[in-house]
Amino acid sequence: MANVITGRQWTLDTPAPGVVVYDHEVYVKFIEFANYINAGDVVVVQDRNTRVVWTAVGATDFSEVRSGDIGWVDGVILNALTSGVCRVYIK
Repeated sequence: MANVITGRQWTLDTPAPGVVVYDHEVYVKFIEFANYINAGDVVVVQDRNTRVVWTAVGATDFSEVRSGDIGWVDGVILNALTSGVCRVYIK
């Protein structure tokens, strides 16, 4: 599957360090890490200037891991995703 950045819920599942998924300023309500395979799996989301926006590690009960309210972000890069999906909720 490829990254889907339409609507208000983006589904990112194809990590590419340094490759900008979305190149404009966007308001991110929150980010969710789901459907991962191992409790130690990780996700790293950066802005287009490679600043870390959010990072998470899979939980031992395999529940979704959610961020709080992120706010304005200057572009989006899915730098790392060891398994599962990263859902970005846009306001």
